[in-house]
Amino acid sequence: MKKLFLWLKGLDRRIKFVLVGGLNTVVGVSVELGIYLLMGLPFSLSTKELATPIQILVATIVSYTIGTIHSYLWNKYFTFESKEKSVGEVLRFFSVYVVQLGVNYLLKLLLVQGFGMNTFIAMIVTLFVTTVMSYVGHTTFSFRKKKPLPEEAATKNNETTEDNEEYTEENQ
Repeated sequence: MKKLFLWLKGLDRRIKFVLVGGLNTVVGVSVELGIYLLMGLPFSLSTKELATPIQILVATIVSYTIGTIHSYLWNKYFTFESKEKSVGEVLRFFSVYVVQLGVNYLLKLLLVQGFGMNTFIAMIVTLFVTTVMSYVGHTTFSFRKKKPLPEEAATKNNETTEDNEEYTEENQ
C-alpha cells in the first residue's frame, strides 16, 4: 500500500488532477442524480421529461457544494500538495467553483430548457466545460505558487550562495 501511495504521489500534477476529477465526478454526478430522483425526475437518457429550472438549480447547488468540499481536500493535499494554511487559498478555491456553478447552471438551463436536450446528457456536456475551467482556475488562481518579492528573492539567493561557500570550505 505504501508503494502505491508513493507511486501516486510521484505522478504528474495533470494526471493527479484527472484522477481526482474522476473521483469528484463520481461524487458530484451521484449526488446530482440522487437529487433529481428525489424530486421525481425519472432517470433515462431518452426521457422527454425535462428538469424544471428549480430542479436544475437545487440539484446543481447541492451537488456542487458536496463536490467542492470533496474536491478541495483532494486537490489541496494530493494534486497540488499545497502547504499554505490560509483563508485566502480557501476563498480562491471556492471562488473558482462559484464561477463554475454559475456557468454550469446557465449552460444546463440553456441546453435543457432552450434546446430541449435531455437533462442527463446536458449534465455530461457541462461536465466537460467545467472540467477545463476547473483545471485552469485552480492552476492559475487557487493553488498558484507565490512569486517571492524582489527583496525576498535576493535574500534567498544570498543565503544559498553563503550556504554553498560554507559547504565548499568545510569539504576542503
